[in-house]
Amino acid sequence: MAVRKVPSRWRPAWPDSARRRSSDASRVEAFVVRCRHAIDIEKRAGRRFDSTSMSISLSSE
Repeated sequence: MAVRKVPSRWRPAWPDSARRRSSDASRVEAFVVRCRHAIDIEKRAGRRFDSTSMSISLSSE
């Protein structure tokens, strides 16, 4: 996904908020990777993956 260059006057003056946002994104990414890995293990074990348990763990995260 290409990010459009935003004029500096529109850019927020707080660099730490951008840093926090990027760390949030990486945390979510790691969580998604963990979920995918768990789904792969479940499929390999021949069990049906329960999507409700995933949504519960997502909301508690």
